[in-house]
Amino acid sequence: MSKDDHKIDADDRSVFDVLNERKYTVDYFQREYSWEQKHIAQLVTDLTSTFLDVYSAGDPRASVEHYNNYYLGPFVVSSKDGTKSIIDGQQRLTSLTLFLIFLNNLQKDLGGKESIEPLVFSEKYGNKSFNIQVEERKACLERLFLDGIYEVKPDDDLVLLPQGTNQSYGAMTYAQKIEHYLKENLFVKSLHRNAYVNNPNFVGMARNLALKFKAHDSFTKADIDERQALVQSICEAIWGEVRSE
Repeated sequence: MSKDDHKIDADDRSVFDVLNERKYTVDYFQREYSWEQKHIAQLVTDLTSTFLDVYSAGDPRASVEHYNNYYLGPFVVSSKDGTKSIIDGQQRLTSLTLFLIFLNNLQKDLGGKESIEPLVFSEKYGNKSFNIQVEERKACLERLFLDGIYEVKPDDDLVLLPQGTNQSYGAMTYAQKIEHYLKENLFVKSLHRNAYVNNPNFVGMARNLALKFKAHDSFTKADIDERQALVQSICEAIWGEVRSE
């Protein structure tokens, strides 16, 4: 264990300081990315307003170094055995990462040469990876980073599996994958009808905690919404009402 594992440090830092060639993980107990278009729109509006408050027509680009800062709020990170894990602020950091990917693709189209990539994607010990490392998001981020577009799959991010397991099922349909889910953890098994057969402890626990577990034979928009609501309910049952960022 490093001597820094118990160190508490608070500093004002820029987005560059926080993201440039840094690596973070997001623990499984953290809620999934939940920001919607309205949250992104508010962030962009706030950033734009802060910029326009001090910008004057004709200002050279170098002047922005002396413009007012915009406070994004606190980011809380823990460090253990050299790995930094985001405890608070992953919604904002993930949103900033998506915004930076968009700007990086935009500047490619415009012929820009700003160094944005190290804020999103960098190399450590010879391996290239995204600075916020969540295995289940890798395919999505890669397509956004390379192509600027990602086609959402019905079961994306709604099945909690060990890293790499879901990817091993390849191009299987949901109906094919669900048979394999019976071999996984209880949360994943709960997608299958057989998880509720001869399993009184699980069924009783769900009833006592008022958790609306149910089998899902397919993953339509309605199924996805129900599953997301279930994850929220589980978080509230464990930690109390989940605080919004």
